[in-house]
Amino acid sequence: MAMLIGMSSISRGQLSFLQNFSVKNSLNVARSCNLRRFVHSGTDGKLTKWSPRKAESVWLFASAGMVSATIIIGGVTRLTESGLSMVDWRVFREMMPPITEEDWLAEFEKYKLYPDYKQKSSYSEMTLHEFKAIWVMEYAHRMLARSTGLVFAVPAVYFWLRGRLASHLKVPVLTAGTLFLSQALLGWYMVKSGLESGEQNSHARISQYRLTAHLSLAVGLYGLLFWYGLSSIFPPSANYSIAGMKRLKLLSILSVVSTSLTTISGGFVAGLNAGLVYNSWPKFADRWIPTDLLTMNPTWLNFFDNPTTVQFVHRNLAYMTVALVTATWLVGCRLPLNKRCRRILHAVITIAYLQAAIGVGTLLHHVPVSMGALHQIDRLNIQKQYVELNAQQVGQRRSGSSPVAVNKFFDISSGFGLQSDQEACWTIGRYGSHPLDQTASP
Repeated sequence: MAMLIGMSSISRGQLSFLQNFSVKNSLNVARSCNLRRFVHSGTDGKLTKWSPRKAESVWLFASAGMVSATIIIGGVTRLTESGLSMVDWRVFREMMPPITEEDWLAEFEKYKLYPDYKQKSSYSEMTLHEFKAIWVMEYAHRMLARSTGLVFAVPAVYFWLRGRLASHLKVPVLTAGTLFLSQALLGWYMVKSGLESGEQNSHARISQYRLTAHLSLAVGLYGLLFWYGLSSIFPPSANYSIAGMKRLKLLSILSVVSTSLTTISGGFVAGLNAGLVYNSWPKFADRWIPTDLLTMNPTWLNFFDNPTTVQFVHRNLAYMTVALVTATWLVGCRLPLNKRCRRILHAVITIAYLQAAIGVGTLLHHVPVSMGALHQIDRLNIQKQYVELNAQQVGQRRSGSSPVAVNKFFDISSGFGLQSDQEACWTIGRYGSHPLDQTASP
C-alpha cells in the first residue's frame, strides 16, 4: 500500500495497525503524532526538511511592493501627461532636483525647446508652477524606479555572496535582475520616442508599443517577485491533490492569460488615448460595433494604431476575463478547499467585478486621473490574488526535486524504512492545511 505518513515515532505494532486502516483513518492517527515538515526530494527517496526563509521573503515582498508602487506612479505620470517633462536622461546628475528659482527656470527653458510644451500651451501658455507639477511627477517616478532597483539588487548580491540564496531562487533572481535592467533601458527608450516624435512632427507622442512593453515587463516583474516571495515563506499546499483541482487550475491559468492580454491591450489604450473615444457603455455611441473599427490598411494595423479598435478589443477582453473569473469561482466553490483558498476565490471575483465597474466609470467620465489610477491599482490587486490562488494549487519543490506528493503514501513494505529522526510527513503549514481538515462550506 503506497503511503507517505507524517510521524515522529511509531511502534511496529502501530505501523501494522495503520496498514489495515483506511487512508482516512491512517491520516487521523498520523495527525495525532508529532508532525514535522519534510518534503520528498524526488527519485533518491530522501526527505528534506522544509524551513521558511524569512529574510529572503521580506526582501522579495518589499521589492514586489515597490515595483507595484512604481507601476502606480507611472500610471499617474501617464494620465497627467508628465512623462516628457524631464528632457534630460543623466543617471546621477538628474538625481538632484532644481532647488532655486533660477534652477527651475533653466529646466523650464530646456523643456520649452520641445513640442510637448507647445502642444500643452496651445490653448493657454504653461506657467512655471504648472511645469513644476508635471516635472515632480516624472521625477518621482524615475527616483522610485531607481530606489526599487537598489532595494532588489543590494540584498540579492548580499544573499548570493553569503550563500544564503536558495538554489531554487537563483534563476528567478537572475531573471528579475535582467528585467530590472531591461525596464531601465526601456523607460529611457520610451521617453526618447516621445521627444523624437516631437522633433519630427508638431505632435509629441510616446510610442504605444514601447509604453505597452514597459508596462508588461513591470507587471511580469511584480508577479515574479511576489510568487517567489510566497515560495520562500510558505510550505507547499495540499490543495492541489484534491479531486477536481485540475479543472480549477486550468480555469485559473486561462484567467491569468486573459487578464494579461487585457493588461497589454490597456497599454495600447493608454498609449493612444483610446479611452477618450466612444465614452459610452455598453454600446459604442448608438452601435454595438463601431463603423470605424477597421479603417486602416493593412487590417492588422487597426489592432495597434486605431484607437477605436484598441478600445473595442480592450472591452471584449475585459468581458472574457470577468467570465473566466466567474467560472473559476463557481468551480472553486464546489471543491473542498481550505479556508484561505476560499477567501482568495471570493476576493478575486469581488475585485474583478469592481475592476470592470471602475473601467466603465473611467470611460464614462472621460478618464479622470483618480479613476484611471484606481483602475491600475485594482488590476495589480487582481494579479496578487491570482498569484496566491495558483500558489495554493501546487506542491512546490524546495530542493530541486519533483513536486511533493502530499496526499499519497510511500509503500512501507518496499524498504522505505522509517527512521527515528526522519520520517515522511505532511508538508502542511501556514499556507496549506490537511485535506481532511478542509471544509466544503463556502
